[in-house]
Amino acid sequence: MTFITAIPKNFNLIEDELKKLCYRHDIVMIEFNSKKLSIASYKKPNDKLLTALRFISSVPVCYDIWPKEKIEHYFNRCNHEVEIQEEPIRYDPSINNEDKPNSPAVNYVDYLIASAIEKRASDIHIEPFKSATKIRIRVDGKLFYVPSPPVENCAEIFARLKILAKLNIAEKRLPQDGQLEWISYDIHYAIRISTLPTLYGEKIVLRILNTKNHYSLEQLGIKNNLLSILKQKLSLPQGMILITGPTGSGKTVTLYSCLEYLNQSELNISTIEDPVEIPIKGVNQIPVNEKIGLNFSTILRALLRQDPDIIMVGEIRDQKTAEIAIKAAQTGHLVLSTLHTNSTKNTLERLENLNVSPHLINSCVKLIIAQRLVRKLCPSCKRHEEKPITIQNDNIETEITSWQAIGCDHCFGGYLGRTAIYEFLELKEETVATQFYQLPVKTEKIPFVSLFASGLLLVKAGITTLKEVYEVTGQEII
Repeated sequence: MTFITAIPKNFNLIEDELKKLCYRHDIVMIEFNSKKLSIASYKKPNDKLLTALRFISSVPVCYDIWPKEKIEHYFNRCNHEVEIQEEPIRYDPSINNEDKPNSPAVNYVDYLIASAIEKRASDIHIEPFKSATKIRIRVDGKLFYVPSPPVENCAEIFARLKILAKLNIAEKRLPQDGQLEWISYDIHYAIRISTLPTLYGEKIVLRILNTKNHYSLEQLGIKNNLLSILKQKLSLPQGMILITGPTGSGKTVTLYSCLEYLNQSELNISTIEDPVEIPIKGVNQIPVNEKIGLNFSTILRALLRQDPDIIMVGEIRDQKTAEIAIKAAQTGHLVLSTLHTNSTKNTLERLENLNVSPHLINSCVKLIIAQRLVRKLCPSCKRHEEKPITIQNDNIETEITSWQAIGCDHCFGGYLGRTAIYEFLELKEETVATQFYQLPVKTEKIPFVSLFASGLLLVKAGITTLKEVYEVTGQEII
């Protein structure tokens, strides 16, 4: 694993990118420093442009309105200073390290990762196209463009990333996966790198994980009554707890929080992961290696001979893994795992498709949690809707006060950070599992709050918007 120390962002590189962006939109950049960016235009800049300027500069943006003639005169006089053709990057890390190579590729990779971490990005997408390579970073679940490298530096940048992740730099026809560790201000980040051949070359995606970013169950945002149910199920000596949702819905954080809650010296806890994302002290974490036949089912079968108390299976992907996991949950082990399904009820159908009988589901599965991540409104600029909105929830019309995402210097488009919404389905022994396939939204035996209803609670509290809840739950807007 490669260790790299992050460095401060490059001021000159950012200033050059701002100049080019302003030039393309007939805007004069008056001043740029660590406190603000001042611009001038003959008309009010649109919101998307202001958001882009704030995103690149990381400082508040203020603007003046100048006469169009003054703008034209400025560009006629200073046009030679604005280079339309991008020059090779010369990034100075501002670090006293004589042994550090001073190549454009090394400098750009350092700048890109450090900048993405600073902006709280979870992923970096490096995408080759016919005439340019585009760079986007994912912040709070949405992708944003960031400054791209010159075409002449791209091959070296790609090679640099592959070397850091210990990938084969000569192999460009097949997908590859690797990992490196990045250290930024004493914080360790695990960065997973994935390559994929496309029409115009290899696309590279970097997934950024803060290895110290552990959460307690109380910090997950689960309501008190549901949190009590989760803790009660985690205290069981055997059984299965399933966490479901699409990729990027926060399942891993929930799993790790459960493991942190359970992590005690008198318990033998083992995990099977592909890959191991966050090291946990005192937990036996086993990485999957498909190349040598070390898959989930093989590891799980061997793990049952290791006297485990608690087993975490990163994902139940096939029938064989499901069978062994259910067997483990029957024979004195608490099993935690995930499935890629849309809701708690879909999870029961998925288990049936994996040939797990309703009887085994009923006796082994103690709790199913479906979850999604919603963006949180920026507290500095959120605003009430003028009129209450009437919506349908559980076939009942409900009137709620919604909120608007406005956008300001503190956020990107009105949102800042994310939180989770949850749907719990508690299976009890007296319940026949097949009944759940036709579960109504509410039952007397099992209190049931859907993902959509959970999201509405956050809307009422002013934490997120109704639009965001509709988007992440896939609910039709009525």
